[in-house]
Amino acid sequence: QWRNDLLMDDDVQENIEDMREDVVNDIIDTYIPRGSVDELWDVSGLTEALDHDLGLSLDVAAWLQSDSSLHEETLRDKILDSVKNAAQEKETLVSSEIMRRVEKQVTLDIVDRQWKDHLVAMDHLRQGINLRSYAAKNPKQEYKREAFEMFVTMLENIKHDVISFLSMVQVRAEEDIEAAEQQHQQPQNMQFNHAPSPDALGNQAADLPENRELKPFVRGQKKIGRNEPCPCGSGKNTNSVMVS
Repeated sequence: QWRNDLLMDDDVQENIEDMREDVVNDIIDTYIPRGSVDELWDVSGLTEALDHDLGLSLDVAAWLQSDSSLHEETLRDKILDSVKNAAQEKETLVSSEIMRRVEKQVTLDIVDRQWKDHLVAMDHLRQGINLRSYAAKNPKQEYKREAFEMFVTMLENIKHDVISFLSMVQVRAEEDIEAAEQQHQQPQNMQFNHAPSPDALGNQAADLPENRELKPFVRGQKKIGRNEPCPCGSGKNTNSVMVS
């Protein structure tokens, strides 16, 4: 449903702005935890992450040295303003119309790629889920839990990849954009549905190659509840997006 909405909507700027703010805050939270004292801040790590993830060179340490009034929230606002200004400067080099088309194309590209990767990960989960019974865990409950966490992580990865790409991309010629748009007009059977439960898998879930190493899923961000706002920016709760 979300992908279809993207195809129908010519202007995804509002979604992009929401994603940009979420991604910047997530980066800052990693190095400057909310409510923490400045002795615990990893300013150099934050500076490196902003450069690596967003292509933005900011001397955060110099800001803090030159302005003693800066605290966690004002520093957060200043970084976010810098990211927004960089995006606006990039837009002035082309046009608002072209930038809206680029935003839509990039978002569709990344949604498609992340969804395909998610399907592969879900296939691996289905194949190995029955092994949880050896650890005295309920395979069905473990499947539901891990599938939900993987879905939420996919949505978070989409946001990060979209904003990271848009922050560093050099806008191509208009004819290249038109060709990419034509490609995305082709129908694709890609629905954001929850994968089937282990009950429907029969015995195939236990058939794992002996040399396959099972690694536990690790959440990159904090856990998001089923009734909390979906990180994709759709305005719906996460459970609604999963079943739409």
